[in-house]
Amino acid sequence: MFNFLFVMLMSGCMTNKRMLTHAKRDLNNYNCFKQIERKLEDNQCVNLEVYKDNVQVVFRCKKPDMRRRNLWDKWWFRITSPTLRLPPELILQIEAHTICLDSEIRLEAYPPKEEEEE
Repeated sequence: MFNFLFVMLMSGCMTNKRMLTHAKRDLNNYNCFKQIERKLEDNQCVNLEVYKDNVQVVFRCKKPDMRRRNLWDKWWFRITSPTLRLPPELILQIEAHTICLDSEIRLEAYPPKEEEEE
């Protein structure tokens, strides 16, 4: 039973890692802001849920869950300055979730809570 749960847990993680890899490849560290804008438009994300403070903007496509199809309209995204000094204890996590980094922004992607726990 434990082995089954472990395999299920790891397969969920691998799926998220694979999705991050595809997202990184799609955006290609070039003109990150325009590229995320295009991805959101391609997925009919005309409204966003947005949270911001002095150092970050966090957003997600605002649509009913039943209409969400992929990373671009399911996941949360975080924009920060590419020159922001990262806390040492979070560097590995932030770098693992960074899908685009150019001279203007760092764009990170995080799965919704329910997918993160799978």
